[in-house]
Amino acid sequence: MNLYFKIFFLIILSSSLSGQTYTINQGGTISTCSGTFYDAGGTGNYGNNQDYTITFCPSTPGQVICVTFTSLDTENYSSNYDRLFVYDGNSTAATQIGSYAGTTSPGVINVTGSNATGCLTFRFRSDGGVVGAGWVATISCVAPPPPIVNMTNGTYTVCSATFYDAGGSGSNYLNNDSKTVVFCPSTPGQCIRTAFSSFDLEDNFDYLSVYNGNSTSAPMILGSSYTSASPGNITATTTNATGCLTFKFYSDGATTASGWAATIACTTCASPPANGVQQDCNGAATICSNQNVNGTSLGSGSYNDLNLGLGNLGCLNDYAATPNGSAEHQSNWYFFSPSASGTIGMTIAPASSATDYDWAIFGPYTSVPCPPTGAPLRCSAATAANSTGGNTGLGNGAADTDEGSNGNGWVSAINVIAGQKYILFLDNWNATSAPFTLSWQLSNGAALGCTLLPMELISFKGANMNDHNLIEWITNSEKDNDHFTIERSDDALYWKEIAIVKGAGNSSQNKYYGYKDHTFSGNTINYYRLKQTDFTGHYKYSEHIVTIETPNVPETYIGTIHPNPTTANINFDCISAKNGKIEIQIMDYTGKVFVTENMDILAGKNDIAINLSDFKNGIYFLKITGNLLEKAIFQKIIKQ
Repeated sequence: MNLYFKIFFLIILSSSLSGQTYTINQGGTISTCSGTFYDAGGTGNYGNNQDYTITFCPSTPGQVICVTFTSLDTENYSSNYDRLFVYDGNSTAATQIGSYAGTTSPGVINVTGSNATGCLTFRFRSDGGVVGAGWVATISCVAPPPPIVNMTNGTYTVCSATFYDAGGSGSNYLNNDSKTVVFCPSTPGQCIRTAFSSFDLEDNFDYLSVYNGNSTSAPMILGSSYTSASPGNITATTTNATGCLTFKFYSDGATTASGWAATIACTTCASPPANGVQQDCNGAATICSNQNVNGTSLGSGSYNDLNLGLGNLGCLNDYAATPNGSAEHQSNWYFFSPSASGTIGMTIAPASSATDYDWAIFGPYTSVPCPPTGAPLRCSAATAANSTGGNTGLGNGAADTDEGSNGNGWVSAINVIAGQKYILFLDNWNATSAPFTLSWQLSNGAALGCTLLPMELISFKGANMNDHNLIEWITNSEKDNDHFTIERSDDALYWKEIAIVKGAGNSSQNKYYGYKDHTFSGNTINYYRLKQTDFTGHYKYSEHIVTIETPNVPETYIGTIHPNPTTANINFDCISAKNGKIEIQIMDYTGKVFVTENMDILAGKNDIAINLSDFKNGIYFLKITGNLLEKAIFQKIIKQ
């Protein structure tokens, strides 16, 4: 590009752009969000033997620099001639984005998600020979790109990110690595979703494990010790009050690989495993009599309830493949409890003598935990070849309590006391889906019954979700359970009924319940308890009280405006402590108002929808004002 064309571009730009003019020889760090950027020659050619550096940083908080080149003209024979270097940060020590010479424009240059400064740095060097017209570029500020998170110890509260192994996007991960990273949603009430676009680990030696919560003490999501197949898409469930996902990576001292790439987003929480799915501890069937149990193992459920990380494998450690390894191949879970004291034996008889069923019993408990805690009370990992016809179980003259793969399939019977509670885990190691029969050998007066009933509360918890307090509880059995009453208190002495939730009636499976309290008191501590009432009117209170410390919440709160972008309606909640009015306006960037609606707001939760289906595609602004709001609320809306 010659000087004439450069001046022509400047004339065109000056008619459409405003802002400061910058030349690279000014040097230093410039805070701006607009302007025109030139070589050292400005409207003329640059000079020989130049070496200048300048940094542009955003003057608007929360935004990042974007530089758009409309022309470039430098001497271009090799890297030793005239070249412009661009760095992704606030100095030349940052990662180099690229180097440019000749007449091919760099185009649009943005910062990357790993650039915490939001700045771009430019360095230009020329030799002592031919010079050119240089460049013309415009400076602007834009929303930051999603952050880039490489596998490292830490917690990130985000709703958009790119997630790599510790090697990043271009390198392999390291040997002998062990790190944990947690992603939590920055949008209240939503859950983290991770979508893997690539996945490459050393098969059966390096592992990525995923936990449904904000630490490795949360339940491990099934299949989560990933080593060969990609995890695909993973979403935290509604039983996870934090909405977080935790990732733990382990590599050995040998071969490495390219690792993974994934995107992090916030979305609607996934449903928990269906009630009655016996492949998970949360879903176990309650054995209510001495009768035989016939079953078939078809899969391993949604969670790894048994793994080295939880310390509950016992003898099943013999075939746990990973440092956070799972003992689950095709699993079945049961709860049982003696109605009379005595001695319990059992026999697990596969339909095929070649099928290897391994098992463990956990307990005794006063309240059954999922996943089970501690080492098993009894455990057998004997191979089918070492067992008698593939049968295994309690009794048969055995004196040991725990045996590995070389055992004979039998460990000693259990002396039980009425009312104790146990967890039984069965696993088809061969994954053949072969059925089995479980029979009981009861002596010394022992009997099995549904002592877990009438209602067993195995989880009761709560968390503040900004615009509401989320109360959740799980029962693993119910008998004649009519309903639950949720009560709240400011001092844990005087209680107020705030909601009634219908019970399951009769159930021997796990049931999940949840309630959103939008009327809680802000800037204080709220206490919650459950009152369970049966069909006869008898009731009892939960032994545990949930305590939630809540932030200072305004009297009127506008919830998340969604969906955005939208093709039709936008929706949001207006939660208010009192009656009043709000005004809603939809306008374009010039301030032209297309919609004005005045609404009466009642104390409590108000669902509001605005129809945009007749609007042209484009960018609009939502403005909410009124006597209930301390200040006006503005939100950009994209109509598609």
